Amino acid sequence: FSQSCDKDRSHLPVEVDHERDPRMMIGRSESVHVGVGFVPNGWRAGRVGVGPDARENRVCYGVDRSRRQLRFLDSRSVLAGAFVEVKKGSVRMDAASDASDSSSSGEDDLENSGAALASQVLAPREKRMVKDNFCEDTRGASYTFGSDVLERDLSCGAREDPRRPEILFLHAATGLGVNRTFWRPMFRALLNAPELREFTCHTFDWINTGDAQPKPDSVSRPFVPKDFAKQLNAYIEKVYAQNGRRVILVVQGSAEPIVLTYVRMYKQKRLAGIAFVNGLSPEYLSEAPSVVKKALQFRLLNSGVGDLFWQRCNSRSFIENFLMKNSLITRQALEEYTSLALSGAVDRRVRFNVFSFISGHFFADYRLEMASLRAPTAFICGDAVPSPSFQERLKSVRPPLALIGKEGKMRENREPRILFHKKYLPESAKILIVHGEGPEMVFEAPGAVLPVLDAFIRTIKW
Repeated sequence: FSQSCDKDRSHLPVEVDHERDPRMMIGRSESVHVGVGFVPNGWRAGRVGVGPDARENRVCYGVDRSRRQLRFLDSRSVLAGAFVEVKKGSVRMDAASDASDSSSSGEDDLENSGAALASQVLAPREKRMVKDNFCEDTRGASYTFGSDVLERDLSCGAREDPRRPEILFLHAATGLGVNRTFWRPMFRALLNAPELREFTCHTFDWINTGDAQPKPDSVSRPFVPKDFAKQLNAYIEKVYAQNGRRVILVVQGSAEPIVLTYVRMYKQKRLAGIAFVNGLSPEYLSEAPSVVKKALQFRLLNSGVGDLFWQRCNSRSFIENFLMKNSLITRQALEEYTSLALSGAVDRRVRFNVFSFISGHFFADYRLEMASLRAPTAFICGDAVPSPSFQERLKSVRPPLALIGKEGKMRENREPRILFHKKYLPESAKILIVHGEGPEMVFEAPGAVLPVLDAFIRTIKW
């Protein structure tokens, strides 16, 4: 097949509940099990006939009526358009309203049909850069910052809906050299994937990163989540002022405290949904370090000691070993991520964001904010963790020396993080596990994240 005919998507975690999912109807007769489904973005399922052993050897497919593509995946998973059970046996498909039903038998005929329907290429999407975004921090200082906007695919077949929200991808504001280029792999995937084509997607540079200006040469106090929450609010209000649309936030890693601070500071009426991806460890979301400890740590980092620390961290060998120890499951994305971090850290003024995070100024008890979320919410997490050798772990030991014991150990497993979010997010929140993917899966494996994210967003009513 081509890429759009993916038969093996069994790594996706979300199981279909045929009895409760309103997007699918199941009918039965003495010898035939029939399913018909529909989703708003133009996917329409065909009609399928199977034998009496209806629960064996099943796969799912969906047919895109505008591009006549066929998608395959394991029926235990959810993907836009894939809401029909198919048997390895007699299959009858209705690919378009003006096409007559054709019968085929056996898996080979099903694959041949898929290859023919998948031959058409997805229509291109326009990506543009915006440089005139504006915000203020909590001290009243003004900033300009850039953003990337991936316009919706006007040929995707979805009807125009003025209420359809736009998607805002948020990365960590405090990662070493990280800026909005972090989302390049995701935006590449969005350009070619059938998921989320009817949604306009955004990402922007946080203050003091990327092309945000001005960047201070020195600071007397750390950046705090409130600074970035004010920036987030300014961007959300700009989107709403331009077209009256709310936003869905896709929140990666340590951007979680920023979003939870935004929830505390501003009304949630502009939020159509929130998807936290991996998030932070429970210890950083449930307890704040003492004010004295945070102040002393930041003062230490904001000195010659911090300059030496930055020189140590801002090297290819340190970044590569740090990523393999903490973030990446394979080495496939290592070069791109390392180059991104080195390029973003060339301007040493961005170090103040990193120092603000390390000194504990982003850590607090956010459990009340988590429970107060009113917008539809999901927590998406990979269940794999990096497994470097002991020697590799020691190569990226970070000061102070008290951390050496921690750095020499394996990284945490995902279960405590998953259980914490399940406990404190609203009861209606969806907990979605992407099997086999790790902490930076939005960068390392965006193709595995998009179907899960797409399935969640399809559940949101706007």
